[in-house]
Amino acid sequence: ADTTISADTDDQIDFKLGGSDIATLTTSSLTLKNSATADNSTFTLNLQTAESDIAADDVIGKIAFAAPSEGTGTDANLTAAAIQARSEGDFSSSSNATELQFMTGASEAATTKMTLSSNGLLGIGTDAPQRFLHIVGTDGTTSLSEGNSRTTLFLDNAGANYVNIASANDANGAIFFSDADANNVGTFQYSHSNNDMVLKVNANTNHGL
Repeated sequence: ADTTISADTDDQIDFKLGGSDIATLTTSSLTLKNSATADNSTFTLNLQTAESDIAADDVIGKIAFAAPSEGTGTDANLTAAAIQARSEGDFSSSSNATELQFMTGASEAATTKMTLSSNGLLGIGTDAPQRFLHIVGTDGTTSLSEGNSRTTLFLDNAGANYVNIASANDANGAIFFSDADANNVGTFQYSHSNNDMVLKVNANTNHGL
């Protein structure tokens, strides 16, 4: 079967492999297609490094976004956003621990703002999340260790720290507690209409504020 690269009059380059279309390149887009028609015949884009000794913090692959032709120059031409895979330690025959870093820029080359670790921990404002969701505020981390292994949400800020539940002025805001047997067996609820706070257990109001 033929393998060809052809250009037409519409500023487009077509790639065929084995007689089947696999890619189309235009001045504004690159389209990649798996020519197979069976279920799960997706196209895989592999970013690989030829480095033979992966150490901690090595970047294995990266996708970056920039506007180098922006006329205002300086910060406008820097990397505006990126996603990169970075090793968490030395690779070995029993380890390829890798994190994904999500990078954005405001007035700088894009820096890491969110990290997904190899064991599934997500950090916002930190590249070293300790729990399934670890959020560090604008004052930075307290550097405390969240020692409870059952903690799923860790809110971390070196200054004051708040949680804001915003609702309509005629609605309720609440925190619910559930278990394997029932949903919402406990509720800590604020009513904007009544301007009161109630604690409920099994739908019974035990205490009001």
